[in-house]
Amino acid sequence: MTTRTDAVSPQVYARIAGILYLIIIIAGALGQIFIRGKLIVAGDAVATAGNLMASQSLWRIGIASDLLMHVFDIPLMLALYLLLKPVNKHLARVSSPFQPDTNRCVGRQQVKSPGAIISTGECRIPKSVGTATTTSVSISSSQVA
Repeated sequence: MTTRTDAVSPQVYARIAGILYLIIIIAGALGQIFIRGKLIVAGDAVATAGNLMASQSLWRIGIASDLLMHVFDIPLMLALYLLLKPVNKHLARVSSPFQPDTNRCVGRQQVKSPGAIISTGECRIPKSVGTATTTSVSISSSQVA
């Protein structure tokens, strides 16, 4: 009678981690270069607010790509742990808890961005108030939370 081992090859974990890294890199490049790079005008909050109001769907796609990065970061953490566990179990355990903290900090910063507040439509300013005032209200309300 032959015995069957159910051990998974480290190559499988390495390939899974590589695919997850590629997804994270593509989603990050999409969000940063192609979306935020086109909408955010450095040093001009009024132009940035105008771009965000005109392209809310594009901004939301950028937020979705950021969320996709964070979602795929969790299985990546597990794949890296399983890949590194045979090398040194203690070091693999020590490195794993830091990744969720990174996700939590970066995710919290994205939620507080002024563009996220403007694009959700929650910032209702009367038309009698100028664009510059609308932008300053959005920015200051994001800094309160």
